Amino acid sequence: DHPEQALSVEALDFLDGLAAEATPEELGGVYEELLEHERMDAGLEALVAARAGMRAVDSADMEKGARYLRRALDLDPSETAVFHALAAAYEELGQWIELAELYEEYAKAHPEDAEVYVRAMERAKAHAQQDVEGTLEHYKAKVGADPSDAEALARVERAYIGSERDAEGYAVL
Repeated sequence: DHPEQALSVEALDFLDGLAAEATPEELGGVYEELLEHERMDAGLEALVAARAGMRAVDSADMEKGARYLRRALDLDPSETAVFHALAAAYEELGQWIELAELYEEYAKAHPEDAEVYVRAMERAKAHAQQDVEGTLEHYKAKVGADPSDAEALARVERAYIGSERDAEGYAVL
């Protein structure tokens, strides 16, 4: 797809080997730079995004980790390790609605495991119902600080929809 692509899976593995002494933050920064500046096909981009996400999670930056892991999963939905890491990040962040949506997506893509993930999705939805006020306050504060923050606006909208308070959400947004 990209004839000028200089990266390869082997090059990334070599980079990981060289970086044995690097901190997760340092190595994650390298992957972030690659995603920002290198041309690569979707498969390689998914691998680099997954590694950036894993390094961010390893360094306890769950929001950044979730963002990169979501990107990786969007590019390659077959990666179960990325799915599980993203689910753990969403749970750690208390992003119950996103977690429920992820489980639903995974159950549809993997019908052989659907029963397990449908139950997990139902648990995540129950958490979302219980935690909706805290979620709303957190993201409404983010929107108040930066009204152009599209991610925060989307999360406020999802929280209202998840709480079945759609009309109230539309008034706020």
